[in-house]
Amino acid sequence: MYREQILDHYKHPRNFGELPDADVSQAIDNPLCGDRLKLQIKFAPVILNRAKRSEESKRLSTRSQPEAPSRGWSGRPLADFDSVPLMRDFAPATPAGRQDDVRIADAKFTGTACAISTASASLFTEFLKNKTCAELEAINENAIYELLGAEINPGRVKCALLPLMALEVILKNKII
Repeated sequence: MYREQILDHYKHPRNFGELPDADVSQAIDNPLCGDRLKLQIKFAPVILNRAKRSEESKRLSTRSQPEAPSRGWSGRPLADFDSVPLMRDFAPATPAGRQDDVRIADAKFTGTACAISTASASLFTEFLKNKTCAELEAINENAIYELLGAEINPGRVKCALLPLMALEVILKNKII
């Protein structure tokens, strides 16, 4: 009937419970089955390793270049360019105004649902962690089917896709 992975995630769901400091949350239900789930997501900016970038910048700026004079043509000291932030140190906003360097720090779900919905939500919340906004928009139903690892009966497809539907509502409302 159900594969072992589905049964394991149903009996021992991962990431089940409230996420008290969630940035977004979306409740969704399946009236055909009676499933009710709430997907909760916490975002965190990616802390880019500025020290590593600074070392790389220095390495590139000192590569086979002559020593720069300490004073400009006017006789005034030259600016300390190492202290000036480079434009590449700032993350560009996407057309929707979101930052490309925002990732999912945590994802949880709550609710009452059938085995397929519970297993799907458990697997999906594990899958979402550390994804960027751009990666979220690329997720489709095939990702759910791959996560479940089993063929889903056509009557249970909506059960399996419930967590994805919650994410789609979040993305549609441009909450992130």
